[in-house]
Amino acid sequence: MSSKYMERYQLLKSRSAKDWWTATFGDPVSWIILAAIADWKLISPNLLTMLTFLSKVASSALIAFGDRSMVITGAVLLQAGVLFDHMDGNLARYRNIATMKGGFMDRILDGASILIILSALSWHAYLKGNPAYYLLLGPSAAGFYLIICYMYWSYAFYEHKTLGESTKVNPGAKDLSDRQVSTLDYMIEGQKKIFNFNHIDYYFWISFAIILDRPEMVLWFLFIIIGYKVIDRFIMRMNHLDSLDHRNSL
Repeated sequence: MSSKYMERYQLLKSRSAKDWWTATFGDPVSWIILAAIADWKLISPNLLTMLTFLSKVASSALIAFGDRSMVITGAVLLQAGVLFDHMDGNLARYRNIATMKGGFMDRILDGASILIILSALSWHAYLKGNPAYYLLLGPSAAGFYLIICYMYWSYAFYEHKTLGESTKVNPGAKDLSDRQVSTLDYMIEGQKKIFNFNHIDYYFWISFAIILDRPEMVLWFLFIIIGYKVIDRFIMRMNHLDSLDHRNSL
């Protein structure tokens, strides 16, 4: 490999993954691809964000309305969307051009896409002969995820309003402390997060269940896991806000 390629590859290793599937798949593969194309002016973070959304929407259509082979294609295309989702942020950090507008677009399209995907998965499960209540499981799980996001950013607002900074929430990616760490070590370290069941991980489990032809399994799994997280985060944020209210009253 050329020295320029390896130099770009090392520079792209800038963030520490919060999600298991990010450390296992998203970051390592995006670094490999971006190391070859990161300096192409034709490729921009916003373009990759749009490709993320379009890939996930196309995947949803295949999952909802396709035959078995098309559904499998949809599961694979969903992972392409996950890859683009990692590439946009990694590219923005590499070029040092991260913007609030780009971050806003990324988050809004991400919220829209998870609602579309889980709704499509519910429809797919229903067409397989499952009871009509399966039509509610996917949208409900997506709704739980959006409530978690709403709580996160609402709390961030109150923190900034009260403290002038965020202490309990950490928007954006965390810097990777050791950019010289080998990719294999990075991936191995990321396996500790497999039971955290964070946002990007959902896409792996969706594709995995589709390939196994068990959409019912992942719908119940996400409904329960994300539903539990809603309750847990609500209690946590309420306790934190109570401490801020107490601080303001002093």
